[in-house]
Amino acid sequence: MTSVPTFQIDSIQGRTVVSFLPQLNEIPWSEIEKVGGAILPRLQEAASPGVLVDLCALKYMGSASLALIVRIYKTVTEKRGRMIVANSDPMVGEVLAKAGLEKIWEIAPNRADGLRRLGLPTSEAVRRAGGWQNLVAILGLLVSAIGFAVHFSPAIDLGAHMVIGMQIGGGLIGFGFALWAILEGAGSARTIGAMVLVASVALLLSGVFNFAQPTRDQPVTFAAGPFLRSV
Repeated sequence: MTSVPTFQIDSIQGRTVVSFLPQLNEIPWSEIEKVGGAILPRLQEAASPGVLVDLCALKYMGSASLALIVRIYKTVTEKRGRMIVANSDPMVGEVLAKAGLEKIWEIAPNRADGLRRLGLPTSEAVRRAGGWQNLVAILGLLVSAIGFAVHFSPAIDLGAHMVIGMQIGGGLIGFGFALWAILEGAGSARTIGAMVLVASVALLLSGVFNFAQPTRDQPVTFAAGPFLRSV
């Protein structure tokens, strides 16, 4: 088999992920046959395999590559398993559509969604879909919100600098990680990230405004002048 990597195969909590790399389209048919010889035996070992074929790295797919995926599909169905194909490229999608495979295979728009459809546990799916960034962003948002509430609560005295620090620091954390979730996440992760981002910006601006105002720790004082006399 060629020394150039053409695929990667991983096992994630009982699911098999076969990721094809762009170099797959650059090797001859005989080498693609060898790729199949390396992948299919691993699928045949499972009683009922759950397989994700990840094509998201491809910008084009030839007939030999398509034939290889058909072989994978036949192997999975013979073992009464389930195969999901992840694809995000329009040209690859057009190849699948012309071959009529979009009506036969279950197509996911990205790797994370494909893993979710295979029933990957929620914690793993969240980690791979940008959800962990949202968890950190929400934590920062909560810290900022607590600081905001304490600032207007005379019954709680944590010190003005600490309160404003909670508002601004928590707001910055919420903003940064929410933006990360929007850029790296997918589906609901982006929606949640957008909501947290807006709330974080509002609390952050409030914290900056409060920072510019006189606080209980720094009261406004007036120096004694010639027009003031002691009583």
